[in-house]
Amino acid sequence: MSYSSSNIITIFDYLLRIIYDQVLIMLIGVETTRYFLLEWLSYTHRYVPVGLLDVVPQRLNWRPPSYFGRNDLETVMASDSAADWIRISEMLLGKVPEGFTFAPKHKSNAYDRAENG
Repeated sequence: MSYSSSNIITIFDYLLRIIYDQVLIMLIGVETTRYFLLEWLSYTHRYVPVGLLDVVPQRLNWRPPSYFGRNDLETVMASDSAADWIRISEMLLGKVPEGFTFAPKHKSNAYDRAENG
């Protein structure tokens, strides 16, 4: 089963609301929640929805093929650009503060460097 981008963004939104509203709002705040989301997106952007794969199953040592999503949101979620991840975080958590930058902590050597654009 392949989830649509609207399902995935709903899952992100639900989990962020749990973190933001109930669990850690007093401890970490919005910007730490944003940083957590951006690190999460830097990891999940590598995974191609099963419905878009040409060959199933994929081999573990194959790089994921480049693709266009079924809609614009899915394409943005698959982007390796940190600027696109920041745009997704703005959809869920509001505007970023002036001068905000993000560089992923954990990077794969198999992928190009993802920074703010």
